Amino acid sequence: MRHNLPRADKTVRCIALLIALVRAKRGVQLRPFFARRGWGWRGAYRDVATLARAGVPIERPERGWYRVAEHWIPAAAVGVHRDELAALFVARRFAPVLDPLEALWSKLAGASQLQLQLDALLDVRPPSLDYRPHRLTVTTARRAIRERRVLQLRYRSATGDETDRLVEPATLRWEPSTETLYLVAWCRARMAERTFAVHRILDARATNEEYTMRPDAMASSSNAFRIWLRPGVEHVSLRFSQRVANEVRERQWHPSQVITSMVDGGVRIEMDVAAPQELERLVLGYGPDVTVEAPASLADRARELHAAAIGGRLGTRRVPIRVPSPRKRVVTP
Repeated sequence: MRHNLPRADKTVRCIALLIALVRAKRGVQLRPFFARRGWGWRGAYRDVATLARAGVPIERPERGWYRVAEHWIPAAAVGVHRDELAALFVARRFAPVLDPLEALWSKLAGASQLQLQLDALLDVRPPSLDYRPHRLTVTTARRAIRERRVLQLRYRSATGDETDRLVEPATLRWEPSTETLYLVAWCRARMAERTFAVHRILDARATNEEYTMRPDAMASSSNAFRIWLRPGVEHVSLRFSQRVANEVRERQWHPSQVITSMVDGGVRIEMDVAAPQELERLVLGYGPDVTVEAPASLADRARELHAAAIGGRLGTRRVPIRVPSPRKRVVTP
């Protein structure tokens, strides 16, 4: 059947060609396709170029044939709106080297022009750590988690020590506060659950050994303040000054937190965490605006670190740490 369309009706030609490219698994031969419709084939290559400029990922699998990239779906075909594509665009920036997100973006967007437009619209900066060199590690870990296979790791600690570990991987966890991706696993060397920073894993290989998830493997995860996993918990009590009280109230610090307003305008936050020493950087960051009331070990450590910092710059003079007397607390509803 011949379709006698004006040569200048480029819109109709491009739409028809796009539909054919999406439907054809092998691809489309341009000359026969245009000849069957009574269109001049010389404009076919310009139509292909127009679709490519619009963001359609066109490939040439063999001479004379054209097709769209495998699994590509026009976003409009599944009812995806621009704002939803923008949300996916942001998620890709914050979820490092997750291949499923990249594949979904390629299917729904796959358009360099759209990428440029969203770059201009949303000032979303990538994480401070570049995870592209660690793509193989992430892929290996994901497969081992899915297949329940023991992983053999070569791991470098933050201090530079390298060790070999056999671990039973449980999950990959993204920690926004440190912009770091961690592998949570049962470490056979430590006989406990541990977290491994993915960017410090020098080598990861899945073994043929399968394992059964330990019933207590993830039990301590909810008790961690951020990522440090320990079997028990300790009670932490921190008192913040009025100057930072609103900031403290705004945040979700831990599932067990209880925030109490003080008569002086400050706040007290209490929580039960697995490793109070993980709060050292938080305490040091707030400086004089936070007082450690419990546990004593965290208070002593903060005192030592503050004194060392002051001693390094101003001599050996020690600054006394004020320990406030208990006051009546007013609990906010």
